[in-house]
This record gives sequence, C-alpha cells and structure tokens, in this order.
Amino acid sequence: MTLMSALHNVSRSMGVALLLTNDDQRLVVIFVSFEMTIYMLYKVIRGEFYYFAPIDGFHAVVVGFWTRVLVKIVTDFRYDADAAHQKKNEKKCDRANATDNFFLA
Repeated sequence: MTLMSALHNVSRSMGVALLLTNDDQRLVVIFVSFEMTIYMLYKVIRGEFYYFAPIDGFHAVVVGFWTRVLVKIVTDFRYDADAAHQKKNEKKCDRANATDNFFLA
C-alpha cells in the first residue's frame, strides 16, 4: 500500500511536470481546475462540502471551499508514510511527530 501511494504521487507530479513542459502552459491550470471541480461537485453531492467548524452562512461556504482546496492539493502532491500508517503504528506516531507533520506540510 505504501508503494502504491508513493507511485501515485510520483505519477501525479510527473504528469503536472510534463504538462508544464508543453508550449501551452495553460494545460496545467485547465487540468487542475477540472479535477478540482469534479472533486468539489462530488463533495457537494455527498453533503460533505462544509467544514466541521460551527460557521453559518456565506462564511461556511468560503471556509469549506478553501479547506477542501488546500487539503486536496496537499494530499495529492505530498506523501507522508508515517501519517499514512498512523492507525497501524500508533505507538510510532507520537504527539511531537504529528505536530511536526502538520507544520511541515
């Protein structure tokens, strides 16, 4: 599973890098925007768009949108083996390590 996750992140990073080498660099923006739109629609349809904080109205939409965008970008292009196997190796992932992972992300 770790190898599969690492290969997935490498393939995504290589795909974006190859799109950037093209003459028309707008392809990267189109690709990432299209993927993000599909992801957002999926979250809206499932009712998982809003952030868990008790915020209402327009602020809930803004916070939900930016939270989903930032989390998706970070998780799509960053691999953290320790956080990925946190449930398996709970003894290895202490509070300091979790804090370091959060701030270094």
